[in-house]
Amino acid sequence: MTSHVYAATKTVFKSCFQGQSCPSKIDLSDIREPSFASPDELERALRYDLIELAPAFVEAEKKYSVNAICLAAIAAFESGWGRYQFEDNNILGFGSKDFDDEEECIMYVARFLAENYLSEDGQYFGGGYGLEHINIRWNGGQHWLKEVSEIAFDILERINGTGV
Repeated sequence: MTSHVYAATKTVFKSCFQGQSCPSKIDLSDIREPSFASPDELERALRYDLIELAPAFVEAEKKYSVNAICLAAIAAFESGWGRYQFEDNNILGFGSKDFDDEEECIMYVARFLAENYLSEDGQYFGGGYGLEHINIRWNGGQHWLKEVSEIAFDILERINGTGV
């Protein structure tokens, strides 16, 4: 797979945190990098039953440092944009776990990813911080990686006004 990376320099990150406006972005090689998407921007970019969950994805990004666009893309792939779930409120395809609501699922999985997949001492750390590293233990199939990546870029394009 060709690596598509929308990355910003450290200077841009610093200025964004000082209150300046930043474009939304994703870096599939390190999903700990923030998307800078607002709940309204993400809401306009999501589809079907994930639309109303945009604030939860942004909150999870802020709390657990898991890119909101990537997290939403995983949910879109795993649940058909929130329309299909094998377990109650489990929009992220997280094993056979039930959740009280979808927001709980988003927060639980974001924390689990941060602690177990995106931490060097995490149980499922795959040697890096990108989707390809998560995929080693999350799904293992190239189809998952390709589809989640394409969905993430589709969401980004809609946020930035270049997608349908």
